[in-house]
Amino acid sequence: MNSNSITELEPKILWKWFDDFCGIPHPSFHEKALSDFILNKAKEIGLYVEQDSKNNLLIRKPASKGMEDKPAIAMQAHIDMVPQKGVNSKHVFERDPIATYIRDGWVYADDTTLGADNGIGAAMALGVMFSENLSHPALDLILTTEEEIGMGGAEVLNPAWLSAPYLLNLDSEDERVITVACAGGRDITIHLDYDLKDISSDSIVYEIKLHGLKGGHSGIDINNGRVNAIIMLSQILISSGINFELISLNAGTVRNAIPREVSAIVAIEGQSMGDIEGKLLELLPIYSEEFKHTENPFQLSVSSVASDTEVKAATYENSLKILNLICSIPNGMIKNTHFSHDLVEISTSLGVARISDGNCELQCLMRSLIDASKFGLEQRFKSVADLAGARMESDGDYPAWQPEMESPLLASLVKIFTDYYDEKPSIKAMHAGLECGILKKHAPDMQMVSFGPNIRQAHSPKECVEIKSVQECWQLLVNFLANPPVN
Repeated sequence: MNSNSITELEPKILWKWFDDFCGIPHPSFHEKALSDFILNKAKEIGLYVEQDSKNNLLIRKPASKGMEDKPAIAMQAHIDMVPQKGVNSKHVFERDPIATYIRDGWVYADDTTLGADNGIGAAMALGVMFSENLSHPALDLILTTEEEIGMGGAEVLNPAWLSAPYLLNLDSEDERVITVACAGGRDITIHLDYDLKDISSDSIVYEIKLHGLKGGHSGIDINNGRVNAIIMLSQILISSGINFELISLNAGTVRNAIPREVSAIVAIEGQSMGDIEGKLLELLPIYSEEFKHTENPFQLSVSSVASDTEVKAATYENSLKILNLICSIPNGMIKNTHFSHDLVEISTSLGVARISDGNCELQCLMRSLIDASKFGLEQRFKSVADLAGARMESDGDYPAWQPEMESPLLASLVKIFTDYYDEKPSIKAMHAGLECGILKKHAPDMQMVSFGPNIRQAHSPKECVEIKSVQECWQLLVNFLANPPVN
């Protein structure tokens, strides 16, 4: 189907907004065009709207007739998206629209992230704001930017925008679930400088690639048996016994996605490409056995690379030092919560590696449901960095969101879900970063919950959103706004 086919889905006003999102490039740090588009649309129909220096938006709509005495409700979503694409995709996220198609009741993009995280939530809220026949109290819509790379928009949000007593965050990814808590996070970056040498005239330069892995969201998918391509290739190269000199290694684009592929450029003397590939492929079954039920088959390739005589590389000893550093830093699920074996309490993920020209930079994101736990994990990073002679930087901290199980907002939404599905919803915490933790810092007395449709494989080119669950979440939102909690 062509990209416009989603506009035929119901409710049309929601899917038209999502189609608009797909048509306007909006990766993190590039949201202004989309923010301006929404701003102008809101002005056209006479809604009150503000835009700040981060391109965050506040849109206000008066209560419908008969609902003027009800407490105001705020809805919140972010308008940036994670830019991830398949290894063969030519897509340029800052320039190209997202091409969508429908398959088996789900909406996908063409070998890129879809942006349903969180475009579908924003489209749902905008659909409400632009509808003319819904019953609702006074509404505030807060649309934030830079959520996917540190929640920069929410961090600087004007607290005056958070004046409503209740807030619905629309950034959750499982239907029939109400989210009441989420992990906080902190960025960790490790730098290691190393000396360079001229490669031997007898050396041949090769590119070694590991690719075809699933990747995924570094919070939601961290305990789903996903392989980190950077760490896996490092382990294989170390174990191979091949005397290689590392010229460069590159993988990942964002901290909050598990890297699916990695490319290492190495100089090797005295071994044929067939010998090298044979040694590496011999190790694949050993390392892939652990993940045979949770990962795609590993794909590893070796190819020669044209080079000039000016190429410089790390010595074999420094190359091992770099890869040993990669293998030593904490990665993956660190600990589950004491009250649920299915809920990760603290984790970390190496998302980006940039190694070349004498500098190794490793970008990680750690998450924790308990803010204090981040300090102990950060110390582990620092200890590893110190042992390797590297330096560690820590920034981009955002707080966890703690649950309020007795809030009138939660009780009201549980009733709406129960009436609609004829069964009670699950009430959960999420091991991912929602902006509610930061919003709570701005507005401590504001009651908050989160819900959303089924979104799978977010932060990867396989991202998709289930059409039926979008329709159901729309109806839940409409029903809730018609029956809000009382003060």
